[in-house]
Amino acid sequence: MVTIGRLANIKHILQKELFDISDERLISVCTVTKTYKKKKACYLCLSISASVTSSSPKTVVFSQVKPTEKDSEYKRKHSWQLDEIKLVDGKDENFETHEFDIQIDKLYKYYAINLHERQNFLGVLYRQINKSVRGEKAVFKNIPAAWLSEKGSPEKSIVKNFKALTEKEVNELNKLVNECDFAIKDAELFIEQLGKKLHDLDGANIQSVLASEKQVFSLVEEIEKAVGEVERFESRLDSYDDILNHVKESMEKVGSKNAMIEIANNNNTKLLNELNGVICQLDLPSSAQQALSDPDLKTVNGRQAAINAGKALQQAMNSDIDPALLRLTAVQDQRKRFEKWKLKFSSTISRYVNNLFIHLGNDIGEGNSQSQSHELILQSHSNVHKELAAYMELMHWTKAMDRKTYDGLTKVYTSSLSKIYERDIKAFFNNVSILFCIKIICW
Repeated sequence: MVTIGRLANIKHILQKELFDISDERLISVCTVTKTYKKKKACYLCLSISASVTSSSPKTVVFSQVKPTEKDSEYKRKHSWQLDEIKLVDGKDENFETHEFDIQIDKLYKYYAINLHERQNFLGVLYRQINKSVRGEKAVFKNIPAAWLSEKGSPEKSIVKNFKALTEKEVNELNKLVNECDFAIKDAELFIEQLGKKLHDLDGANIQSVLASEKQVFSLVEEIEKAVGEVERFESRLDSYDDILNHVKESMEKVGSKNAMIEIANNNNTKLLNELNGVICQLDLPSSAQQALSDPDLKTVNGRQAAINAGKALQQAMNSDIDPALLRLTAVQDQRKRFEKWKLKFSSTISRYVNNLFIHLGNDIGEGNSQSQSHELILQSHSNVHKELAAYMELMHWTKAMDRKTYDGLTKVYTSSLSKIYERDIKAFFNNVSILFCIKIICW
């Protein structure tokens, strides 16, 4: 009896025991029996010469191989060249069809044990005939077009979908074959028993499903609960996502606000520094304000305080301030105060110095006694100049800050002191005349 291992590896066995001897490579195998005849299975093989030279080109051979009576050896019963094949009839394009015919020297009818082997074998046979046969080629009919195309190659699909049997499956299959010793001899009975067992298994599966209906319902409920939890979880994630987006937008706004706040702080700092500078420039101490409002020009300390206050006012009024800041109301108000203090201070200085000039214009001078003795000496007015020297800085301030008042004081000074010098010169020449007359008389 042929074991399941030999059935599963029949291609390898045939290659090793039969085709290696003739230096051929087995490219396709199909396990078949004669249609309507209960005989041992045989194998339809397609082989190609392994060594190709110019003297012996590549040849493809179609063979029918049968096992010997002891099933330990294999031999070729028939061999044909591909150009000897006249017709290949698949009987029906339905995949479930097992039968197919091959017309060579006569019509051979076969029944394929395995449908996938049938599909693969017919596809390979078609492609090899198209490649190898130069003259008239065999006719293929009642075969799906997809089997005959390179793209839909059964070999590729079988290899792609191939999955090796597990050890448990191999043991079960061996057990099944051992129970059905007749499988090789009577494939139809074997298939019938397999179908019956499959039917029994389907019934058992249905009963198992019906028996576990409660568990199925419970499982469905659990699945529905899980789906509900997933939906709630997704909704919560969506809410978290919305919150994160809101936080992101808020952070972006905070970032932009922080940038604006920083800019505003920098601007405020610069503005504060600028205002502090303006305030320092326009600030006038209260002592200076008092000295400007009510100056004491009679005493030395009072005059010095007035001079210092005048210089502070002059510096404040001549300070370099940005024209834009000059439009500030506070700056304008302060400058108006400065103008009032200037006018009042200038008026006080003008009135006091004017009276001083008039008073000094009436001074008779230090040489009055000598003039009475008819000596030719001009009177000295150093006391006048000494007294006026104390007001020199105030006059400089008036010249810089109030030119009109300064010009008026200059005229008063000139007119007042010119009287003194005119009087002194007149007295001098009178003395000259008197002395001249005395000398003439004495002479």
